[in-house]
Amino acid sequence: MPAVISQPQSAVVTGRKFAFSPPAEVRRLYKLDPREGLREVVAQLASDHSREELMAVAISLREHVYDDRLHGYLQEALYRLLTKSDNQSIAVPIAVTRIPSLSHNGYPLRRTYLVTINLESDAVVAEIREVSPIVSLRGRGADVNSALDDLARVFDRIVRENHFIPPHVRKPENDHIDAILNHMVDWEQFERENPISEALWGRIVSHLPGRRVRVQWLNGPGGITDRSTVLSGPWVHQAFQHLQKGQWFHATVKQYPDRLEWVEEPYSVPDPNDESAREKAWQAIPTTRADQPGTWPVESR
Repeated sequence: MPAVISQPQSAVVTGRKFAFSPPAEVRRLYKLDPREGLREVVAQLASDHSREELMAVAISLREHVYDDRLHGYLQEALYRLLTKSDNQSIAVPIAVTRIPSLSHNGYPLRRTYLVTINLESDAVVAEIREVSPIVSLRGRGADVNSALDDLARVFDRIVRENHFIPPHVRKPENDHIDAILNHMVDWEQFERENPISEALWGRIVSHLPGRRVRVQWLNGPGGITDRSTVLSGPWVHQAFQHLQKGQWFHATVKQYPDRLEWVEEPYSVPDPNDESAREKAWQAIPTTRADQPGTWPVESR
């Protein structure tokens, strides 16, 4: 290891700001803005507990500490701190902006989070340490990829148990964890990427040139009711060609930011204003005795 010689310089650190800014090489390596956040860094380094949390992330950078652009006392001190740590990191932190899921398109995050990768006695551990004191987001596996997959499963379970639960079963601890999830996940984007099925129920008013269809809606896209719109492009399913003017239809769709998915293509249904047709449809619903397991009582008519 080459010897590093530098001349110590006197500096005064006040409660308001640094007496001088870090070198440009340090700012680039650690992405520090000399105008912002410096007081917070000094405050965090003031306690042993917060210093340990900062070092847990920095430990993963120890193999990159001896960068040719770094010289002097700072480089030597940082290297000594990192090499004394008991944290056996096996990879640099992984920056994530989305957490995948097997059941949907994943969770888009409001900002970038760092996943630390550490080696324990029997497994590789992937963890988002920033929220660990409140929500234990840790995945374990035989290697880095399996640890990340397990972290995604853990996150998915925590969301199901604390966010997607009905109000009557919520407890204060659920609300506490859900507040952290709301801070992490961009739920507006999540809903756009994972839309629920939307029922369409309308009547064909006319077929227009250019493969367009005017529809009077009982229940239309975006929840519109009692008005007509013109469908075009991906909203015009080929099944519309077989529906005549004045005919009622039903369909089910999922609207994504970049596409439209027809879960159930348009098919002909009776006029909802026809009392005899409504009675016939009601009678067609299969009934089951309410004393059977897993059944709901059916209201008598």
